Amino acid sequence: MKIAGIKIPRQHLLMAGLGSGSIILIFVLVFFFFPYQRALKISFQDFLSGSKMSVSFVGVRPGPAKALASHIVVGHENIYGQPLFELDTASLTWNPFSLFRGTIAMSCQAKAYGGTFRLAITGIPLVGTGSPKLNMIFGDIDLAKYPEGRLPWFKSMKGVLNGSVNKDLMLLTGERGKGIFSVVVKNGVLDHVTVKTPQELTVSFKKLTIEGRIQGDNIIVDKLLIHGPDMSIRGSGLIESGAAVEAVNLKFSYEAISKTAPLPGKGVITVSGTIWEPDIVVAPESPPPASVATTAVQR
Repeated sequence: MKIAGIKIPRQHLLMAGLGSGSIILIFVLVFFFFPYQRALKISFQDFLSGSKMSVSFVGVRPGPAKALASHIVVGHENIYGQPLFELDTASLTWNPFSLFRGTIAMSCQAKAYGGTFRLAITGIPLVGTGSPKLNMIFGDIDLAKYPEGRLPWFKSMKGVLNGSVNKDLMLLTGERGKGIFSVVVKNGVLDHVTVKTPQELTVSFKKLTIEGRIQGDNIIVDKLLIHGPDMSIRGSGLIESGAAVEAVNLKFSYEAISKTAPLPGKGVITVSGTIWEPDIVVAPESPPPASVATTAVQR
């Protein structure tokens, strides 16, 4: 066959036609039948240590290159009858132009406790293994709207949260996913922290900062800083969030900066146990001045 005077073998034309037809077929199949729910479920399970997680969708309205969900519920087997967190008015889309690179890119945007949640996954391979990039962004999340008593670390938490998570998912590669995260909460309160002391512990703060890394199932907290009107707390540690082990090993130092601080003087706070049954212990560095004076009078 000749095109513009150039003779092209029929087998080359046949191969080109088959290749173009395959690309068009893949485009049509993904365009109309992209598994938004499954892709988002795998993303949450990978990020949140999967086998114990559940993700369900309510009011899904699929469409070409886009799907809408009125409600997304993420649960955990250690929270009975209640969700770990919920998203509302979710919009899930995928980028058809990524097919020309042999990958799929998808994104999700939803409302979350008065703020916004955005998730993007790029580089999902059409064939074989790969390391897609996951990016999560939390914007102006009002923690006061999160239900009380849902987490075992404290009764409730107040403040406005902003943060991000970036992670390589390492699909089917056998390698451990890596990532980084950063969270900032401003003008908040940690209410009724579950410490092993007779008195209740409530910490008010102007700013709480958490930064760290993700290596496989390990969450490495490189820095935790709490700056409050009464005291400051800083520390680091490790959280193992795998299916078999959910151990916690965190250590923080605290220092009172006013007489109204919930913990007088200086000391150390250690967190051990597991994620869902933490042991939070406060060890004062030395007795506060008032206690020393009282003891001296009694003698």
